[in-house]
Amino acid sequence: GTEAMVPRAAATKILILYHPYGAGLLRPDGIRPVPDYNGWPDERMEKDFGRLAALGVDAVLVTVDWKAWVNEIGRRERYERLLGLVAANPAWPRVFWWVEAADDVAGQDAATFVQWAAALAGGKHGEGFGKIGGRRMIALSPALERWPARHPAFTIRFTHPERGEWTWSHPPTSWCGRAATMDQAVLRTGTVVQRPTKGVVRWVFGRSAAARLREALTAVLEAEEPPKILCLASWNDYRSGDFIEPTRELGDAAFKAVRQIIGKQRGRQ
Repeated sequence: GTEAMVPRAAATKILILYHPYGAGLLRPDGIRPVPDYNGWPDERMEKDFGRLAALGVDAVLVTVDWKAWVNEIGRRERYERLLGLVAANPAWPRVFWWVEAADDVAGQDAATFVQWAAALAGGKHGEGFGKIGGRRMIALSPALERWPARHPAFTIRFTHPERGEWTWSHPPTSWCGRAATMDQAVLRTGTVVQRPTKGVVRWVFGRSAAARLREALTAVLEAEEPPKILCLASWNDYRSGDFIEPTRELGDAAFKAVRQIIGKQRGRQ
């Protein structure tokens, strides 16, 4: 199963959630990534995946915005382009799909998506996919209770709370203890603890040293029985405030903290 993918015994496989860039991704308070690009060009993809490789994650859950995928051919082409770039760069982490939808999707649309993904897996971009238990993964956002399409090349992973397959939460210390009992856990990189009040954003993690993020991530990875899979959510979810990508306004403390802890876990530091 999952253990065969990890180059060390009993180590947690670390994934990170990644969102394609677009106008709806960025925050209205003006926080911007560094470097900043217009949209999601190749240069953006290359910079991001180079950084994600330096971060030390095993794979990247690339968000598929369901409405955009169904309605915009150009968006599908961008996903295909990303997968091609990853396939051509063996040092970069591999890709899984993360389907983001507000509610359950139609059976025909789901079948079309799986067929599209399978065609990519069987073609020249296939090396861009990661694998779990010998199969590529399609993960479903928490709003999705069902997925009416299957394919032997893919394993489907739900995150809907009622299915009990993943732990998904902000990471206070008490939560980290519970995560140790889960095969699959999600650690939010949790920047916003409350919505802005009178223009003030209250952060879960202080940005100057990222001390609480260090504490939470260390607690999960050093637990007596750590999860087999840990997903960091996320690299760049600016809308919710969950991001560790370096920004012009807040710097790179969160990125450096995660990189250091993953490196320590894997014996690089």
